[in-house]
Amino acid sequence: MLSWKRFWVLGWVLGRVATAQPETDTIRTYVLDPVVITLEQEQEASAQMSSVHHVSLAELAVEDAVSISEIANLLPGVSIQTNSRGETLLYPRGSGERQVAIFLDGALLTVPWDYRYDLDLIPTAALGGVTLIPGNASVLYGTNAAAGVLSLRSRLLAHPGRLTEVSMWGGAPAAMQASVVHLGHTGRLAYTVGVGYAYRRALALPDVDLPYSQPDPELRTNTDRRLFHVLSRLQAGRAGRRIGVTLFHMQGAQGVAPEGHLNPLVASVRYWRYPLQQHTLLIVSGEQATRIGLLEGAFWGSLFRQHIDQYRDVQYTVREAREEDANWTVGSRLVWRRRLDAGQWRLALNWVGSRHGQRIDSYAEADIPPRTTYYQQHLLSIGTELVQTLGSQTQGMVGISYDAMWTPETGDKPARDPMSAWSLGIGLHHRWKEGVEGFLAASRKVRFPTMRELFSEALGRFLVNPTLRPETIWIAEAGFRLFPAWGYAEIVGYINRTFDTIDQRTVVVDGKRKRQRVNLNGSRVYGIEARIGWAFLRTWQLEGHVAGLRSRALLPGADRPLTEKPAWLATLTLRRMPGLGLAPLVQLHYRGQAWALDETNQLQELPDAWLLHVRLAYRLPIASGQVEGFVRVNNVTNTATWLQLGLPGPGRELRLGVHVWF
Repeated sequence: MLSWKRFWVLGWVLGRVATAQPETDTIRTYVLDPVVITLEQEQEASAQMSSVHHVSLAELAVEDAVSISEIANLLPGVSIQTNSRGETLLYPRGSGERQVAIFLDGALLTVPWDYRYDLDLIPTAALGGVTLIPGNASVLYGTNAAAGVLSLRSRLLAHPGRLTEVSMWGGAPAAMQASVVHLGHTGRLAYTVGVGYAYRRALALPDVDLPYSQPDPELRTNTDRRLFHVLSRLQAGRAGRRIGVTLFHMQGAQGVAPEGHLNPLVASVRYWRYPLQQHTLLIVSGEQATRIGLLEGAFWGSLFRQHIDQYRDVQYTVREAREEDANWTVGSRLVWRRRLDAGQWRLALNWVGSRHGQRIDSYAEADIPPRTTYYQQHLLSIGTELVQTLGSQTQGMVGISYDAMWTPETGDKPARDPMSAWSLGIGLHHRWKEGVEGFLAASRKVRFPTMRELFSEALGRFLVNPTLRPETIWIAEAGFRLFPAWGYAEIVGYINRTFDTIDQRTVVVDGKRKRQRVNLNGSRVYGIEARIGWAFLRTWQLEGHVAGLRSRALLPGADRPLTEKPAWLATLTLRRMPGLGLAPLVQLHYRGQAWALDETNQLQELPDAWLLHVRLAYRLPIASGQVEGFVRVNNVTNTATWLQLGLPGPGRELRLGVHVWF
């Protein structure tokens, strides 16, 4: 039986898992591979001095998730939303959609053109864990990480041996997923290879009546998806002298749900499909100990391609236009660390160069020839950080960086001057006794406008704003953590003040409504997060978190709430962790009070929602491993979750599947 002595969570503490399972237990034999700026070292300084949330391999194993978007609700204070472009994005603590940097094995996964990444395109099969620093991330992560960092890691075996996982499930509405992950460890060499495929006919339509663009009473319009992925990692050496290579490849196609509240006769509705989404990323990373410190580095190159087809109406038969996008990105991260008598000094250089090619074919206007335009951007950050012991139980940290962005190619738009800014981070951590600690942290970060925000017209839907300025975000937080033998508890309060917030407004051009990005005077968000975990009866675990925030857009007239930022988010999970025998799971999610702007720039309140997910699994030993069968029902009550106007979340879904380890 699986015996829990205390929880293990990144950044000090959610305890440690002890088990008496045989070596085939995948939860025990995996190790979380460190990020190039290693999380083990980060948590010795900045991570302890700010909030750190972690989804472990054990939790991933019982979520039966195809992609990261399906497990993000396990992170406190995080809102997940699928926008009108069909992209599922992460919003921690009411942040903006382009203020979080996503990393895979130390390399930037985020596409610089738009500085965001669809979480539906990130598979979970070969991941070893997910970590979110939701606010005061270290300046060593580089620019455009104003609201935090989401770090993903490939998994590797902790001990010599081999292990293979096979996972398959089918569901209703018609959907399926299959993946195979093989891991090996020979002492100095470790490797992981994961391959997966997922198919979905459509999302279920929840209990809601959409007045437009919804001809099917049961299936959400245009929400089919196909996704194939490969994620592999090869790593040689040991700590202090190590090199690794990661290859990630994803290819998919999907539809985009139309906004069901808009009358297509008078409003612009996105009848879009993505016939191609493709991303290939190669990462080379390593570390080398020297007499003057530890040098860590990551170098990567990637190609992200996607095609967007725009159709005339909800029948999706007459294609009006196609946009073909290609993003070539190269990047590097170098971090030098030197231990001092009572602390550590760090230097970091981050650089990302990206070139975006965009070709637009307008089939509706045959006299307009296809055109291809190119845009180029460079992001540079040079930072330093000092961690100092201030007493036997106290540590302090201060960091500063210089960040810059310039665009040498601007397509058919006028040239832009380079932008630059400085970032600052400070923190204080105090430990009163074993298992009791507190922290204070504050930072100033900048988020530069993306190339898409500066130059893209989104197939005629947007009006470009040549005066767009970068956002500046000041963040402060304070927290208290308690780690008794029975589990953990934490409470954190924070305030975020953003200047020149980039938002959208509706404008009328030649009688047509368009969206335009503008700088608001600023915004203010303050809130509180609390989480608690309790381990009982040897194998049972009860975890919960609740987050409340108040957000205001500071306008020339009356203030208003920031749009689509829920005032309350909560999750409660009861489960028996994986082990032989029966393993039930019950999850309850709550999303409360949010606002959205309609086409006339008027605020509309979005309804609250409670979602219930249940899972029942049974695991048996086999000759060379284990096999588990499971049934899972997401959104048992078929409740509509309103993420924004006209775009409800998915309805009820059934999954039946099996996992095999050998």
